[in-house]
Amino acid sequence: MKFRIGLFAVCILLIVFLFACTTKQIFDNNNDTEVVSKNQPSHTHIPDLGQDVLPPSFNGLLELYSNEPVFQRGLDRTWDQAIVDPGVILSHNGIFHVFYNGIQHYSPLRGGTYDSTLQKCSVGYAVSTDGYDWYRMTDSPIITLDDIGYETYNARVSSVVLTDDGTWVMYIYTQSNDSIHPPGVILRATADNPAGPWIFDDFPILSPGSNGTWDSYALRFPDVIRTDDGYSMYYTGYFSGTSQGSTNALMGLATSRDGVTWSKWDNPITDDDLFRESDPVFGPGDADWGRRSLKTYRVWQTTDGWNMIFALSLNYFGTSSFGYASSSDGTTWHHFEGNPVFSSQDLRNATSVGCSDIIYINGKYYFYFNASKDEFTGDIYLAISE
Repeated sequence: MKFRIGLFAVCILLIVFLFACTTKQIFDNNNDTEVVSKNQPSHTHIPDLGQDVLPPSFNGLLELYSNEPVFQRGLDRTWDQAIVDPGVILSHNGIFHVFYNGIQHYSPLRGGTYDSTLQKCSVGYAVSTDGYDWYRMTDSPIITLDDIGYETYNARVSSVVLTDDGTWVMYIYTQSNDSIHPPGVILRATADNPAGPWIFDDFPILSPGSNGTWDSYALRFPDVIRTDDGYSMYYTGYFSGTSQGSTNALMGLATSRDGVTWSKWDNPITDDDLFRESDPVFGPGDADWGRRSLKTYRVWQTTDGWNMIFALSLNYFGTSSFGYASSSDGTTWHHFEGNPVFSSQDLRNATSVGCSDIIYINGKYYFYFNASKDEFTGDIYLAISE
């Protein structure tokens, strides 16, 4: 079913508007070494934005809701007709919100078989009252590359938080060229309403490290979490632009008092030159299924500590799988023995799974993920954990 704006969607928009106005042991991640750092994350406000309610730990079990997507790419000749992925999904005052990345045409080849300008990403916005049926709030994207004010080839939304004064804060990562693995930085934007307008900061809030450091090539997939001390950001750092190798893409951590000025996490016991400025906190792991490239992840706090769902792939377009990891402090992570918890083989005719988000509401974990059944299109699917 293709989604159209109807009377119900207009009502939802009014509700959303009212809400908006009123409101190193790095590569062996099973190691138990305790690391003391002033930048460790603290208590967070999840899963319903602004509430101090922590969910139970994820049990590692996911059941596919349907072999059909819950959110489809747009109609033919629309800006998101090729691919949609869940940039970020969150809940506020009983309403599900998705800020999604959409692409008009896509080709896995550099330069593509289409005009490369049509492969560029824009950000859309949709809402739901139950997490299953979604309604696009606008026919047009709420953010395009022209709105960013920063010279980049492409950009994608990856995280959104809501401050105490009702300001919506979005975190986006850039891609500086049309290669499969381009360099990039992390940007920040704010808005009084989730539908915009969104105003971008003048400069990146987080950039790659110096030459020769573990995250010197690119930063992607920021996942920002509010804490009692400010904010924590998990991000993927890249050492080079190659697509292979489990150590090329690792997850780092940065902390901030205000969400604008960030400090990368540094393990005081590492002396390798690769980690002279900061250290990663998570990598793919040593299990057979984990000897792959880290793609994306989501981190959240529970009553028992910290949880993460992450995606690994043999290569950029290869079969992907999702794994689960847990941590007592947000920096030392332990892979779940039952990994992977979900893979492209669990979805009929899927060739790959990728970008995802997870929220806990109404006694369930809702796990949204992008899946493709060819190399040119992608929709958003749902799995449930109770």
